[in-house]
Amino acid sequence: MNSSSCFRRAAFIAILALLTSAATGLQPTPRSNEQQRGLLYADLWMQTSAEYVACCLQTYQLAGDAVEHNVQQIHTEKNTLAPEFHKPPPAVIMDLDETVLDNATFQTYLYDIGENYSDELWSRFVSDHHTSIRLVPGAKDFIDRVEFLGVTVLYITNREETLRKTTIETLAQWGVNITGLDDPNSLRLLMQPHGESSKTARRDLVRAKFHILALVGDQLGDFADEFSPNHDNTVAARRETVYEYRRLWGTRWFILPKPVYGQWQAVLRGDPQQYLRRAEK
Repeated sequence: MNSSSCFRRAAFIAILALLTSAATGLQPTPRSNEQQRGLLYADLWMQTSAEYVACCLQTYQLAGDAVEHNVQQIHTEKNTLAPEFHKPPPAVIMDLDETVLDNATFQTYLYDIGENYSDELWSRFVSDHHTSIRLVPGAKDFIDRVEFLGVTVLYITNREETLRKTTIETLAQWGVNITGLDDPNSLRLLMQPHGESSKTARRDLVRAKFHILALVGDQLGDFADEFSPNHDNTVAARRETVYEYRRLWGTRWFILPKPVYGQWQAVLRGDPQQYLRRAEK
């Protein structure tokens, strides 16, 4: 049995244990803790529900359609405009974790060992258990589709630079195009620089060389820093900002569901560091 199957089986056993303990009054498995038990149903939703798959496929279908429409417009402009008015090469910016890579088994891993998130545990899991990491439904079809159209796919992730090699191996095991990902200067894979979680500077690097047709992510910080957790950025304020950008959702910005962790959690809990560290992945 491979590690992916082991972690998913552990999740199923865990939920059965919770249901049994609720019915009998017994305590949950001693290896789990309160935080991880609270996240278990969200983790199982991502790993087992057909609704999650449908949400992802819907998002990637809409994103692919929008990119293809924009590419057609670019070709039309090239035929009607002088070369000096042509736009830079088209590109799409994608986050990695929970956007391309499905790390639901990491949450099962945390539950199974009874620990909360830490950078050390995350790095160990990504390095030692990368074969258990799957692709988000629809991600590869979208990547293949836009690359066939001549669009460059660029990844901006808050994984540390030390994880570049294992990140490439994880993508390669599912047949994702990894050309140029090993070269930090190619802009194809921009890792987290010096612990800086903001993606604005890296997006600006891309915009200087490419015409961005779409951004795809799983949390609002993948699109603009205005959403990042801070003392002024309340739950209500973030919602208002989402409405301000309503014209971009489904046309240039495409977001995927992620109930297990994220910046929303850091805001909701008053921005404790242990939540914010993981939320920025």
